[in-house]
Amino acid sequence: MQICPHHADFRKFRDISREAARDELGLPPDDKIFLCIGFIQRHKGFDRAMRAFEKASLTKTQLYVVGSLRLEYHDTIEYLAELHSLAQASANVHLQEHFLTDEEFDTWIAASDWVVLPYREIWSSSVAARARLFHRPAILSTVGGLPEQGADGDLFFDDDEELVQVFRRATEAQNEQSISVAGMSRAESA
Repeated sequence: MQICPHHADFRKFRDISREAARDELGLPPDDKIFLCIGFIQRHKGFDRAMRAFEKASLTKTQLYVVGSLRLEYHDTIEYLAELHSLAQASANVHLQEHFLTDEEFDTWIAASDWVVLPYREIWSSSVAARARLFHRPAILSTVGGLPEQGADGDLFFDDDEELVQVFRRATEAQNEQSISVAGMSRAESA
């Protein structure tokens, strides 16, 4: 018997540059792009990322929440409406609601500067693993197994106020290397 890491068999469904992905998706070429991606469910905490991003008051930055409902229950439909409200209240927060093919999923990750996993509860994340394929740093909550999925250059947060600070820190960084050196890597100290 062999135990394989979560991402052991992951491969890119699309190999595309950041510039080409942004052009294809119609995204601003020079802004920092933060991305929450995947099925829209309350436990994933996309709302907390939207609130923290707005509170951070950043310039030349955008947050995209991209995905679809996995299950259409009263709670998930209400949550989706909440996300629509949050996006409508901000010029820099966007909700793209539709099912993503594997190729579209990879295109969005390739277009991003940071992948944001603001989960309230989770054991592991395929989104974090897919971000690695494209060498994108992640912003991760410290729940479940996410700290163990972290890598050099990732930033971690415990609560919503810390998430505001992490957005600011990620935006101020000139490149992923400076984040790795100056960042808050709780995975190492945990």
